[in-house]
Amino acid sequence: MIRAGAATLKTRSSFVLAALGVALMLAAGPAAASSGDERDLNCLALNVYHEARNQPLEGQLAVAHVTLNRLDDPSFPSTICDVVFRNRHFSWTNDPAKRSEYPREAAAWETARRVAQIALADRDGDPVQGSTYFHLAGISPDWATSLQRIRQIGDHVFYARASLRSPRRMASKRDDEQRVEVATD
Repeated sequence: MIRAGAATLKTRSSFVLAALGVALMLAAGPAAASSGDERDLNCLALNVYHEARNQPLEGQLAVAHVTLNRLDDPSFPSTICDVVFRNRHFSWTNDPAKRSEYPREAAAWETARRVAQIALADRDGDPVQGSTYFHLAGISPDWATSLQRIRQIGDHVFYARASLRSPRRMASKRDDEQRVEVATD
């Protein structure tokens, strides 16, 4: 019983600390003066949390990569936090209540942070092949007709512009293909 109480206390303490950190970051806004890497991680994790916490892990990773893929597209801002918050392209950023609240589901927040770390560490492990847009399955936004549908993961359908399909990743894919050719000779 004491052990269960200690575990509960530890979980609650971790949640409170995580919530406090996110609340402070949100209160200061996306341009807060903090470590750029930590701020980018938090912005990416917030986007995964709000857009995809109810999705399978691959779907959460896909949303993280959509955010990161926008960094490779000159029509989007050049920092993760600006991609997430500027122009309010992600649905949750249009809701003032969600923009100012901290993640309430501790386990989902921890998962979102880990997914964000994985995506940042492995930019080439993109399950949506350079996609820069997604929407919920079952709706048909006007913008989707002008893009190339890549795939559906969970409740989200992912799209890329045919002309901007992650040049960095396409170069990486060509490099991998060349390595395979060399290895087989």
